[in-house]
Amino acid sequence: MNFNKFNPILLDGDGVLWKGDHPIPGIKSFFDFLSEKQINWALLTNDNTRTAQDYVAKLNKFGVDADDSIVFTSSTATASYALERFGKGASVHVVGMDGLKTTLKEAGFTISFSEMPPPHKVEAVIAGMDRQINHDKIKVAMRLIKEGAEFIATNT
Repeated sequence: MNFNKFNPILLDGDGVLWKGDHPIPGIKSFFDFLSEKQINWALLTNDNTRTAQDYVAKLNKFGVDADDSIVFTSSTATASYALERFGKGASVHVVGMDGLKTTLKEAGFTISFSEMPPPHKVEAVIAGMDRQINHDKIKVAMRLIKEGAEFIATNT
């Protein structure tokens, strides 16, 4: 069989390669097979609560050799879009978890994320999963949007 026609393979993580903190049976041999056949692969996930580095660490823990150049999260896609739209150093207000905040900060954005309005103009409100969402966070985000900030959701 010509496995090169499957090059690269795009994979999802949760529920496909692992469940919670447990790898699926055979994960190591699957990735060994991909390596042996020189089949490139990438991990895609719509989970914005973790960074690409978090997923690399998880894969490494399962015995899979990976680096963050082949991990694409909804946060990394959002950061790429926002960089193209606003440029490095732009001010964004984040409603989301540490994975989204870290990814945006590492991409070069000036971020705010408190339950109080930032003292400066922001280009965009970027929202992702926030397990500590509350009325004040929503109120600040809505006011910023009403004042002209663009609204970007990492995944709907």
